[in-house]
Amino acid sequence: MDFAVKKHPDRPRGLVWLDIAAKIRPRPLVGRGRENRPALGAPGGNEVAAPHAWTASELSKVLDEVVRVGDLEKVLLARGAPVSQAAALRRAVAPMERRLGRRLLVEDTASIRAGVPRRVLRPIRSARGLNVLLDWFDRDVDGRRALLISLADDLFEHLHPKQGDRIVLSQNRGPKLERLLEDAGVPKTALISEIDELGMCMLRVQRPRRGQKSEVPSQVDQYLGLVLKRLLLVIRVAAKTSSDEGR
Repeated sequence: MDFAVKKHPDRPRGLVWLDIAAKIRPRPLVGRGRENRPALGAPGGNEVAAPHAWTASELSKVLDEVVRVGDLEKVLLARGAPVSQAAALRRAVAPMERRLGRRLLVEDTASIRAGVPRRVLRPIRSARGLNVLLDWFDRDVDGRRALLISLADDLFEHLHPKQGDRIVLSQNRGPKLERLLEDAGVPKTALISEIDELGMCMLRVQRPRRGQKSEVPSQVDQYLGLVLKRLLLVIRVAAKTSSDEGR
């Protein structure tokens, strides 16, 4: 001890004593192979990200913000949502984008991935009133949550890019969507429906027109079918994440 103090006169005596008394622990040599990695969920291992239940309104806002920001991870980080859910969201949205023929998740990428549509579906300001459907789903207003899920599933089952703004549903589901849209404030005259040769209900929703009183649609009228499809697909994703979290 005295010799060590003389050897390091500027070092406190307590630390000098630790230099003598403490045993040096050799660093363990661990290989880099997969068999030496900690198991998932084990101390020191990578935790498996728990499913995140999205509300339809929250998910719709995330998609809107990704359009402006161009990066899903950055949007999730800014909103305080789990960034680990980005991959799960992309997997959930991808098959819907392929059937819709338009992108719902619009990110800035150097090149568009194989199978991802080039055309983009963006929200329309004049159709914001339809966002009430998201609120009805989230809060299950008047028990409409189950109805909205069934409509979203039926839409996805019959969805095809060539449909454009036409909404194709089973014959018994079409009138239910029409009544729902009327409850949301869409005029009955703006709903144009017919039954095709296969017995499917084809519905078109006219965009509100300013300064026009005619109830007969012209060839240049624009429709809200794609906007409505976007809302129903967002509801479908939100419903799936809620069911996955409950498993």
